[in-house]
Amino acid sequence: MKWLKSLRLIIGVHTLVITLLAVASTWLCLRYEIIANFPLTLIGTAIIFPIVFSISGAYKRRESALRERQYQGARQGDLFCDPRLAARTRQ
Repeated sequence: MKWLKSLRLIIGVHTLVITLLAVASTWLCLRYEIIANFPLTLIGTAIIFPIVFSISGAYKRRESALRERQYQGARQGDLFCDPRLAARTRQ
């Protein structure tokens, strides 16, 4: 039952709506023999650039979180390694 809840977090209502629209549009195009010839640059612009920017943004967020975590770890390490600071916190 726990995996069902986690699956629900990944696949939401928006995902189902988009999936149904994609399947319906594909079926309609096949049914009525609608053929389109899209240029590769349009596909590259519409799909590749957003993916590149989202990966870049995720990498920057990761680096920022690691830097913050490193700073927190350094503060905790100083607290436990320096006897003067440890004695000060006990008082």
